[in-house]
Amino acid sequence: MRALPKTRCRADEYLAFENASSEKHEYVAGEIFAMVGATRRHNAIAGNLYSAPESLQVGRLVAKLGR
Repeated sequence: MRALPKTRCRADEYLAFENASSEKHEYVAGEIFAMVGATRRHNAIAGNLYSAPESLQVGRLVAKLGR
């Protein structure tokens, strides 16, 4: 199997393509890459990981205040 040659596109071409597509893509240096869809479970885990450091800081602040 041979690899297809890379073709580059302009940002306006990408935006037109993305608006017409049912799937999500990302645009990097003129190339378009398909993005994988996330599940609800994935989003919940990612959200928890994102907010964990802030939650820890709030817990330390409460402990310092003597509550």
